[in-house]
Amino acid sequence: MTDRTCEEALLDFASGLTIADIPDAVLRHAKGLLLDQFGIQLACRDLPWVAQVRDYVLDTAKPGPCTVVGTSARLHPEAAALINGTAGHAFEADDYCPTASAHPGCVVTPPALALAEARGSTGEEMLVAFVAGAETVVRLARATMPSMLYERGFHETCAHGVFGGAVAAARLLRLNRDQALSALGIAGSHASGTTEFTHSGGDVKRLHGGLGAAGGVRGALLAERGLTGPRQVLGGKRGFLHSFSPRPDPTWLTDGLGEDWQLLNVLVKPYCCAGRIIPEIDALLDIVAATGITAADVATIRVGADKGAFVHGVTALDDGPIDAITAQFSNQVAVALAMVKGRNDFTTYHDLLKAGGLHDRTVVDLARRVELYVDEQADRAYPGAFDAAVTVHTTDGRELSARAIASRDHAPDFDRIVAKFEDFTATALTPDERKAVVHEVTTLESAASADTLAALLRA
Repeated sequence: MTDRTCEEALLDFASGLTIADIPDAVLRHAKGLLLDQFGIQLACRDLPWVAQVRDYVLDTAKPGPCTVVGTSARLHPEAAALINGTAGHAFEADDYCPTASAHPGCVVTPPALALAEARGSTGEEMLVAFVAGAETVVRLARATMPSMLYERGFHETCAHGVFGGAVAAARLLRLNRDQALSALGIAGSHASGTTEFTHSGGDVKRLHGGLGAAGGVRGALLAERGLTGPRQVLGGKRGFLHSFSPRPDPTWLTDGLGEDWQLLNVLVKPYCCAGRIIPEIDALLDIVAATGITAADVATIRVGADKGAFVHGVTALDDGPIDAITAQFSNQVAVALAMVKGRNDFTTYHDLLKAGGLHDRTVVDLARRVELYVDEQADRAYPGAFDAAVTVHTTDGRELSARAIASRDHAPDFDRIVAKFEDFTATALTPDERKAVVHEVTTLESAASADTLAALLRA
Protein backbone atom coordinates (compact mmCIF):
# COMPACT_ATOMS: atom_id res chain seq x y z
CA MET A 1 0.00 0.00 0.00
CA THR A 2 3.03 2.30 0.05
CA ASP A 3 2.36 3.57 -3.50
CA ARG A 4 -1.19 4.56 -2.68
CA THR A 5 -2.68 7.17 -0.42
CA CYS A 6 -4.81 5.95 2.47
CA GLU A 7 -7.89 7.21 0.59
CA GLU A 8 -6.98 5.18 -2.49
CA ALA A 9 -6.32 2.09 -0.38
CA LEU A 10 -9.68 2.33 1.38
CA LEU A 11 -11.58 2.88 -1.86
CA ASP A 12 -9.73 0.11 -3.71
CA PHE A 13 -10.63 -2.19 -0.83
CA ALA A 14 -14.28 -1.15 -0.97
CA SER A 15 -14.66 -1.36 -4.74
CA GLY A 16 -12.90 -4.72 -5.00
CA LEU A 17 -14.58 -6.38 -2.04
CA THR A 18 -16.69 -9.44 -2.82
CA ILE A 19 -18.98 -11.52 -0.66
CA ALA A 20 -16.41 -14.33 -0.83
CA ASP A 21 -13.78 -12.03 0.71
CA ILE A 22 -15.83 -11.47 3.85
CA PRO A 23 -15.49 -14.13 6.56
CA ASP A 24 -18.69 -15.77 7.75
CA ALA A 25 -18.29 -14.26 11.23
CA VAL A 26 -18.08 -10.75 9.75
CA LEU A 27 -21.10 -11.33 7.51
CA ARG A 28 -23.18 -12.60 10.39
CA HIS A 29 -22.10 -9.69 12.56
CA ALA A 30 -22.92 -7.20 9.81
CA LYS A 31 -26.39 -8.69 9.44
CA GLY A 32 -26.89 -8.35 13.18
CA LEU A 33 -25.94 -4.67 13.02
CA LEU A 34 -28.33 -4.12 10.10
CA LEU A 35 -31.18 -5.86 11.91
CA ASP A 36 -30.51 -3.89 15.07
CA GLN A 37 -30.52 -0.64 13.14
CA PHE A 38 -33.80 -1.39 11.36
CA GLY A 39 -35.44 -2.20 14.70
CA ILE A 40 -34.23 1.09 16.18
CA GLN A 41 -35.45 3.09 13.19
CA LEU A 42 -38.89 1.51 13.51
CA ALA A 43 -39.08 2.03 17.26
CA CYS A 44 -37.95 5.65 17.11
CA ARG A 45 -39.96 6.75 14.09
CA ASP A 46 -42.41 8.86 16.11
CA LEU A 47 -40.11 10.36 18.74
CA PRO A 48 -40.57 14.14 18.71
CA TRP A 49 -37.20 15.02 17.21
CA VAL A 50 -37.54 12.34 14.50
CA ALA A 51 -41.01 13.62 13.62
CA GLN A 52 -39.65 17.17 13.42
CA VAL A 53 -36.90 16.13 11.01
CA ARG A 54 -39.33 14.04 8.97
CA ASP A 55 -41.84 16.90 8.74
CA TYR A 56 -39.10 19.24 7.58
CA VAL A 57 -37.85 16.82 4.95
CA LEU A 58 -41.32 16.00 3.66
CA ASP A 59 -41.93 19.73 3.23
CA THR A 60 -38.70 20.34 1.34
CA ALA A 61 -37.60 17.18 -0.49
CA LYS A 62 -38.83 15.70 -3.71
CA PRO A 63 -40.39 12.22 -3.94
CA GLY A 64 -38.25 9.30 -5.01
CA PRO A 65 -37.90 5.53 -4.81
CA CYS A 66 -36.42 5.27 -1.31
CA THR A 67 -38.14 4.03 1.83
CA VAL A 68 -38.65 6.18 4.90
CA VAL A 69 -38.66 3.41 7.50
CA GLY A 70 -41.92 3.04 9.42
CA THR A 71 -43.92 5.17 6.98
CA SER A 72 -45.41 4.95 3.50
CA ALA A 73 -43.29 7.88 2.26
CA ARG A 74 -40.83 7.38 -0.62
CA LEU A 75 -38.18 10.02 -1.18
CA HIS A 76 -34.92 10.95 -2.93
CA PRO A 77 -31.97 8.91 -1.51
CA GLU A 78 -30.41 11.80 0.40
CA ALA A 79 -33.73 12.79 1.98
CA ALA A 80 -34.57 9.23 3.02
CA ALA A 81 -31.08 8.81 4.49
CA LEU A 82 -31.47 12.00 6.54
CA ILE A 83 -34.69 10.78 8.16
CA ASN A 84 -33.64 7.16 8.64
CA GLY A 85 -30.22 8.10 10.00
CA THR A 86 -31.85 10.45 12.50
CA ALA A 87 -34.23 7.72 13.63
CA GLY A 88 -31.36 5.26 13.87
CA HIS A 89 -29.44 7.53 16.26
CA ALA A 90 -32.47 8.99 17.98
CA PHE A 91 -32.45 7.40 21.44
CA GLU A 92 -28.99 6.10 22.36
CA ALA A 93 -30.00 2.59 21.32
CA ASP A 94 -27.67 2.20 18.34
CA ASP A 95 -24.40 0.28 18.21
CA TYR A 96 -21.18 1.31 19.95
CA CYS A 97 -17.50 0.36 19.84
CA PRO A 98 -15.20 -0.09 22.87
CA THR A 99 -12.02 0.04 20.79
CA ALA A 100 -12.73 3.58 19.59
CA SER A 101 -16.06 5.35 19.92
CA ALA A 102 -17.94 4.72 16.67
CA HIS A 103 -21.54 4.23 15.59
CA PRO A 104 -21.47 2.85 12.04
CA GLY A 105 -25.00 1.43 11.89
CA CYS A 106 -26.95 4.68 11.82
CA VAL A 107 -24.71 6.33 9.20
CA VAL A 108 -24.07 3.43 6.81
CA THR A 109 -27.37 1.51 6.88
CA PRO A 110 -29.47 4.40 5.47
CA PRO A 111 -27.22 5.05 2.43
CA ALA A 112 -26.96 1.30 1.79
CA LEU A 113 -30.73 0.82 1.82
CA ALA A 114 -31.57 4.02 -0.07
CA LEU A 115 -29.13 3.53 -2.93
CA ALA A 116 -29.85 -0.20 -3.18
CA GLU A 117 -33.49 0.78 -3.77
CA ALA A 118 -32.65 3.67 -6.08
CA ARG A 119 -30.27 1.69 -8.29
CA GLY A 120 -31.91 -1.73 -8.14
CA SER A 121 -28.97 -3.35 -6.37
CA THR A 122 -29.05 -6.95 -5.22
CA GLY A 123 -29.12 -7.86 -1.55
CA GLU A 124 -25.53 -9.04 -1.87
CA GLU A 125 -24.44 -5.67 -3.25
CA MET A 126 -26.21 -3.88 -0.40
CA LEU A 127 -24.63 -6.13 2.22
CA VAL A 128 -21.10 -5.77 0.81
CA ALA A 129 -21.52 -1.99 0.59
CA PHE A 130 -22.59 -1.89 4.23
CA VAL A 131 -19.57 -3.94 5.32
CA ALA A 132 -17.18 -1.69 3.40
CA GLY A 133 -18.72 1.48 4.80
CA ALA A 134 -18.92 0.25 8.38
CA GLU A 135 -15.31 -1.00 8.33
CA THR A 136 -14.28 2.47 7.13
CA VAL A 137 -16.08 4.18 10.01
CA VAL A 138 -14.46 2.03 12.69
CA ARG A 139 -10.99 2.35 11.19
CA LEU A 140 -11.35 6.11 10.96
CA ALA A 141 -12.45 6.17 14.59
CA ARG A 142 -9.39 4.20 15.62
CA ALA A 143 -7.19 6.61 13.68
CA THR A 144 -8.57 9.72 15.41
CA MET A 145 -9.97 8.73 18.81
CA PRO A 146 -9.93 9.39 21.68
CA SER A 147 -8.04 12.68 21.18
CA MET A 148 -10.65 13.90 18.68
CA LEU A 149 -13.22 13.74 21.46
CA TYR A 150 -11.16 14.41 24.58
CA GLU A 151 -9.23 17.42 23.29
CA ARG A 152 -11.25 18.78 20.39
CA GLY A 153 -14.80 17.93 21.49
CA PHE A 154 -15.97 16.58 18.13
CA HIS A 155 -18.81 14.06 18.05
CA GLU A 156 -17.85 10.95 16.16
CA THR A 157 -21.19 9.98 14.61
CA CYS A 158 -21.32 12.53 11.82
CA ALA A 159 -17.62 13.36 11.80
CA HIS A 160 -16.71 9.77 10.89
CA GLY A 161 -20.04 8.75 9.48
CA VAL A 162 -20.02 10.85 6.32
CA PHE A 163 -17.01 8.89 5.09
CA GLY A 164 -18.54 5.48 5.76
CA GLY A 165 -21.76 6.60 4.12
CA ALA A 166 -19.82 7.87 1.11
CA VAL A 167 -17.90 4.60 0.77
CA ALA A 168 -21.12 2.55 0.81
CA ALA A 169 -22.80 4.97 -1.61
CA ALA A 170 -19.83 5.03 -4.00
CA ARG A 171 -19.82 1.25 -4.06
CA LEU A 172 -23.54 1.02 -4.91
CA LEU A 173 -23.28 3.80 -7.50
CA ARG A 174 -20.30 1.96 -9.04
CA LEU A 175 -18.20 5.11 -9.11
CA ASN A 176 -14.73 4.85 -10.62
CA ARG A 177 -11.71 5.60 -8.46
CA ASP A 178 -11.53 9.31 -9.33
CA GLN A 179 -15.24 9.76 -8.69
CA ALA A 180 -15.03 7.83 -5.42
CA LEU A 181 -12.10 9.97 -4.27
CA SER A 182 -14.21 13.03 -4.95
CA ALA A 183 -17.14 11.46 -3.08
CA LEU A 184 -14.90 11.11 -0.03
CA GLY A 185 -13.53 14.61 -0.52
CA ILE A 186 -16.99 16.16 -0.77
CA ALA A 187 -18.24 14.11 2.18
CA GLY A 188 -15.39 15.52 4.25
CA SER A 189 -16.91 18.99 3.96
CA HIS A 190 -19.97 17.60 5.75
CA ALA A 191 -18.05 16.12 8.70
CA SER A 192 -19.39 17.96 11.72
CA GLY A 193 -20.84 17.96 15.22
CA THR A 194 -19.56 18.74 18.71
CA THR A 195 -20.40 17.12 22.04
CA GLU A 196 -21.61 20.29 23.75
CA PHE A 197 -25.07 18.70 23.82
CA THR A 198 -23.99 16.58 26.80
CA HIS A 199 -23.30 19.72 28.81
CA SER A 200 -25.97 22.22 27.84
CA GLY A 201 -28.50 19.94 26.18
CA GLY A 202 -30.37 20.11 22.90
CA ASP A 203 -31.95 17.58 20.56
CA VAL A 204 -29.51 18.25 17.71
CA LYS A 205 -27.33 15.30 18.71
CA ARG A 206 -30.14 13.04 17.49
CA LEU A 207 -29.70 14.59 14.05
CA HIS A 208 -26.02 13.67 13.79
CA GLY A 209 -26.79 10.18 12.48
CA GLY A 210 -28.98 11.68 9.76
CA LEU A 211 -26.41 14.31 8.87
CA GLY A 212 -23.71 11.65 8.53
CA ALA A 213 -25.88 9.38 6.39
CA ALA A 214 -27.16 12.17 4.16
CA GLY A 215 -23.73 13.78 3.82
CA GLY A 216 -22.28 10.52 2.53
CA VAL A 217 -25.06 10.13 -0.03
CA ARG A 218 -24.77 13.76 -1.14
CA GLY A 219 -21.02 13.46 -1.60
CA ALA A 220 -21.37 10.39 -3.80
CA LEU A 221 -24.24 11.74 -5.90
CA LEU A 222 -22.42 15.03 -6.51
CA ALA A 223 -19.24 13.18 -7.44
CA GLU A 224 -21.25 11.07 -9.88
CA ARG A 225 -22.31 14.32 -11.55
CA GLY A 226 -18.73 15.50 -11.86
CA LEU A 227 -18.14 17.70 -8.81
CA THR A 228 -14.63 17.16 -7.50
CA GLY A 229 -13.20 17.11 -4.00
CA PRO A 230 -9.72 16.92 -2.46
CA ARG A 231 -8.00 13.64 -3.24
CA GLN A 232 -6.42 13.40 0.23
CA VAL A 233 -9.32 14.50 2.40
CA LEU A 234 -8.28 12.09 5.19
CA GLY A 235 -4.50 12.00 5.31
CA GLY A 236 -3.55 15.26 3.62
CA LYS A 237 -1.76 18.12 5.36
CA ARG A 238 -5.10 19.87 5.95
CA GLY A 239 -7.12 16.68 5.86
CA PHE A 240 -9.58 15.26 8.34
CA LEU A 241 -7.08 13.38 10.51
CA HIS A 242 -4.88 16.38 11.24
CA SER A 243 -7.73 18.87 11.44
CA PHE A 244 -9.95 16.90 13.80
CA SER A 245 -7.43 15.00 15.94
CA PRO A 246 -4.32 16.38 17.67
CA ARG A 247 -2.68 12.93 17.58
CA PRO A 248 -3.97 10.91 14.63
CA ASP A 249 -2.65 7.47 13.74
CA PRO A 250 -3.25 6.93 10.01
CA THR A 251 -1.89 3.37 10.12
CA TRP A 252 -5.31 2.28 11.42
CA LEU A 253 -6.85 3.16 8.08
CA THR A 254 -4.97 0.54 6.09
CA ASP A 255 -3.01 -1.89 8.27
CA GLY A 256 -4.62 -5.34 8.08
CA LEU A 257 -7.36 -4.04 5.79
CA GLY A 258 -9.48 -7.00 4.71
CA GLU A 259 -7.80 -9.30 7.24
CA ASP A 260 -8.15 -7.77 10.69
CA TRP A 261 -11.83 -6.81 10.66
CA GLN A 262 -12.42 -3.83 12.95
CA LEU A 263 -16.16 -4.19 12.33
CA LEU A 264 -16.16 -7.10 14.77
CA ASN A 265 -15.44 -4.64 17.59
CA VAL A 266 -18.84 -2.98 17.15
CA LEU A 267 -21.37 -4.07 19.79
CA VAL A 268 -25.15 -3.88 20.08
CA LYS A 269 -26.42 -1.86 23.03
CA PRO A 270 -28.50 -3.54 25.73
CA TYR A 271 -29.39 -0.15 27.26
CA CYS A 272 -30.37 3.28 25.94
CA CYS A 273 -27.42 5.26 27.26
CA ALA A 274 -23.89 6.25 26.29
CA GLY A 275 -21.90 3.10 25.52
CA ARG A 276 -19.28 3.71 28.19
CA ILE A 277 -21.97 3.57 30.89
CA ILE A 278 -23.10 0.07 29.89
CA PRO A 279 -20.61 -1.93 32.03
CA GLU A 280 -21.41 0.34 34.99
CA ILE A 281 -25.06 -0.68 34.75
CA ASP A 282 -24.13 -4.34 34.22
CA ALA A 283 -22.00 -4.37 37.36
CA LEU A 284 -24.70 -2.67 39.44
CA LEU A 285 -27.43 -5.01 38.22
CA ASP A 286 -25.16 -7.99 39.01
CA ILE A 287 -25.00 -6.75 42.61
CA VAL A 288 -28.77 -6.29 42.74
CA ALA A 289 -29.37 -9.77 41.32
CA ALA A 290 -26.97 -11.36 43.81
CA THR A 291 -28.20 -9.52 46.91
CA GLY A 292 -31.72 -8.32 46.28
CA ILE A 293 -30.99 -4.81 47.53
CA THR A 294 -33.18 -1.88 46.50
CA ALA A 295 -32.61 1.86 46.20
CA ALA A 296 -33.83 2.27 49.78
CA ASP A 297 -30.90 0.15 50.98
CA VAL A 298 -28.24 2.33 49.33
CA ALA A 299 -26.11 4.86 51.19
CA THR A 300 -23.73 5.51 48.28
CA ILE A 301 -22.74 3.95 44.97
CA ARG A 302 -19.12 4.34 43.86
CA VAL A 303 -18.57 3.98 40.12
CA GLY A 304 -15.07 3.61 38.70
CA ALA A 305 -14.39 3.70 34.96
CA ASP A 306 -11.90 5.04 32.44
CA LYS A 307 -11.63 8.82 32.20
CA GLY A 308 -13.43 8.80 28.88
CA ALA A 309 -16.57 7.59 30.64
CA PHE A 310 -16.84 10.99 32.29
CA VAL A 311 -15.72 13.22 29.43
CA HIS A 312 -19.16 13.83 27.92
CA GLY A 313 -20.50 15.58 30.98
CA VAL A 314 -21.36 14.81 34.56
CA THR A 315 -24.88 16.06 35.17
CA ALA A 316 -25.41 18.81 37.72
CA LEU A 317 -28.16 17.26 39.79
CA ASP A 318 -30.15 20.14 41.22
CA ASP A 319 -33.61 19.06 40.11
CA GLY A 320 -32.60 16.45 37.58
CA PRO A 321 -31.17 16.27 34.06
CA ILE A 322 -31.86 19.08 31.59
CA ASP A 323 -33.39 16.75 29.02
CA ALA A 324 -33.33 13.16 27.79
CA ILE A 325 -29.88 13.60 26.22
CA THR A 326 -28.24 14.71 29.45
CA ALA A 327 -29.99 11.88 31.30
CA GLN A 328 -28.73 9.27 28.84
CA PHE A 329 -25.16 10.61 29.04
CA SER A 330 -25.11 11.03 32.81
CA ASN A 331 -23.35 8.21 34.64
CA GLN A 332 -25.20 9.08 37.84
CA VAL A 333 -28.68 9.23 36.30
CA ALA A 334 -28.24 6.13 34.12
CA VAL A 335 -26.97 4.06 37.06
CA ALA A 336 -29.67 5.36 39.41
CA LEU A 337 -32.38 4.73 36.84
CA ALA A 338 -31.26 1.13 36.42
CA MET A 339 -31.31 0.67 40.19
CA VAL A 340 -34.76 2.22 40.71
CA LYS A 341 -36.51 0.82 37.63
CA GLY A 342 -34.56 -2.41 37.29
CA ARG A 343 -33.66 -1.63 33.69
CA ASN A 344 -32.36 1.12 31.42
CA ASP A 345 -34.01 0.47 28.10
CA PHE A 346 -36.12 2.19 25.46
CA THR A 347 -39.35 1.70 27.37
CA THR A 348 -37.88 3.09 30.61
CA TYR A 349 -36.83 6.40 29.07
CA HIS A 350 -39.85 6.61 26.79
CA ASP A 351 -42.23 6.17 29.71
CA LEU A 352 -40.35 8.82 31.69
CA LEU A 353 -40.60 11.26 28.78
CA LYS A 354 -44.32 10.64 28.34
CA ALA A 355 -44.93 11.21 32.03
CA GLY A 356 -42.60 14.20 32.30
CA GLY A 357 -40.64 12.05 34.70
CA LEU A 358 -37.03 12.95 33.96
CA HIS A 359 -37.12 14.64 37.37
CA ASP A 360 -38.37 11.54 39.20
CA ARG A 361 -37.41 12.30 42.80
CA THR A 362 -36.39 8.73 43.67
CA VAL A 363 -34.05 8.57 40.68
CA VAL A 364 -32.60 12.06 41.24
CA ASP A 365 -32.08 11.48 44.96
CA LEU A 366 -30.22 8.23 44.29
CA ALA A 367 -28.22 9.82 41.47
CA ARG A 368 -26.93 12.38 43.96
CA ARG A 369 -25.48 9.51 45.98
CA VAL A 370 -23.49 8.15 43.02
CA GLU A 371 -19.78 8.98 43.31
CA LEU A 372 -17.53 8.79 40.25
CA TYR A 373 -13.80 8.15 40.04
CA VAL A 374 -11.23 7.11 37.44
CA ASP A 375 -10.41 3.45 37.94
CA GLU A 376 -6.84 2.58 36.93
CA GLN A 377 -7.68 -0.89 35.62
CA ALA A 378 -10.49 0.48 33.51
CA ASP A 379 -8.31 3.32 32.22
CA ARG A 380 -5.68 0.82 31.09
CA ALA A 381 -8.31 -1.30 29.35
CA TYR A 382 -9.33 1.46 26.92
CA PRO A 383 -9.04 1.41 23.97
CA GLY A 384 -9.99 -2.22 23.63
CA ALA A 385 -12.70 -2.49 26.25
CA PHE A 386 -15.04 -0.48 28.42
CA ASP A 387 -14.43 -1.63 31.99
CA ALA A 388 -16.16 -0.55 35.21
CA ALA A 389 -16.03 -1.22 38.93
CA VAL A 390 -19.07 -0.58 41.12
CA THR A 391 -19.24 -0.64 44.91
CA VAL A 392 -22.49 -0.17 46.79
CA HIS A 393 -22.32 0.93 50.42
CA THR A 394 -25.58 0.01 52.10
CA THR A 395 -27.33 1.78 54.94
CA ASP A 396 -26.68 -1.25 57.18
CA GLY A 397 -22.92 -1.09 56.63
CA ARG A 398 -22.33 -3.66 53.87
CA GLU A 399 -19.91 -3.10 51.00
CA LEU A 400 -20.98 -4.90 47.80
CA SER A 401 -18.72 -4.86 44.75
CA ALA A 402 -18.71 -6.08 41.15
CA ARG A 403 -16.89 -5.45 37.86
CA ALA A 404 -18.17 -5.68 34.31
CA ILE A 405 -16.58 -5.26 30.91
CA ALA A 406 -17.76 -4.60 27.35
CA SER A 407 -15.43 -5.76 24.59
CA ARG A 408 -15.29 -7.72 21.35
CA ASP A 409 -15.26 -10.92 23.42
CA HIS A 410 -18.56 -9.91 25.01
CA ALA A 411 -20.51 -9.25 21.81
CA PRO A 412 -24.12 -10.49 21.98
CA ASP A 413 -24.93 -13.51 19.86
CA PHE A 414 -27.34 -13.20 16.95
CA ASP A 415 -30.28 -14.60 18.93
CA ARG A 416 -29.96 -11.78 21.46
CA ILE A 417 -29.91 -9.24 18.64
CA VAL A 418 -33.08 -10.81 17.25
CA ALA A 419 -34.67 -10.60 20.71
CA LYS A 420 -33.83 -6.89 20.91
CA PHE A 421 -35.26 -6.35 17.42
CA GLU A 422 -38.47 -8.12 18.39
CA ASP A 423 -38.75 -6.03 21.55
CA PHE A 424 -38.14 -2.76 19.71
CA THR A 425 -40.66 -3.55 16.95
CA ALA A 426 -43.42 -4.98 19.14
CA THR A 427 -45.77 -2.10 18.31
CA ALA A 428 -44.51 -1.42 14.78
CA LEU A 429 -44.73 -4.88 13.19
CA THR A 430 -46.89 -7.95 13.52
CA PRO A 431 -45.18 -11.19 14.63
CA ASP A 432 -45.25 -12.43 11.01
CA GLU A 433 -43.72 -9.17 9.78
CA ARG A 434 -40.96 -9.38 12.37
CA LYS A 435 -40.14 -12.93 11.28
CA ALA A 436 -40.12 -11.81 7.67
CA VAL A 437 -37.69 -8.95 8.32
CA VAL A 438 -35.35 -11.25 10.24
CA HIS A 439 -35.49 -13.73 7.35
CA GLU A 440 -34.78 -11.05 4.74
CA VAL A 441 -31.79 -9.71 6.66
CA THR A 442 -30.30 -13.12 7.45
CA THR A 443 -30.59 -14.16 3.78
CA LEU A 444 -29.79 -10.76 2.30
CA GLU A 445 -26.96 -12.04 0.11
CA SER A 446 -29.49 -14.23 -1.74
CA ALA A 447 -32.04 -11.47 -2.42
CA ALA A 448 -32.47 -10.34 -6.02
CA SER A 449 -33.13 -6.81 -4.74
CA ALA A 450 -33.77 -4.87 -1.55
CA ASP A 451 -37.44 -4.38 -2.49
CA THR A 452 -38.96 -7.06 -0.25
CA LEU A 453 -36.99 -5.91 2.79
CA ALA A 454 -37.81 -2.26 2.10
CA ALA A 455 -41.51 -3.00 1.72
CA LEU A 456 -41.54 -4.75 5.10
CA LEU A 457 -39.80 -1.76 6.69
CA ARG A 458 -42.58 0.50 5.42
CA ALA A 459 -45.17 -1.57 7.31
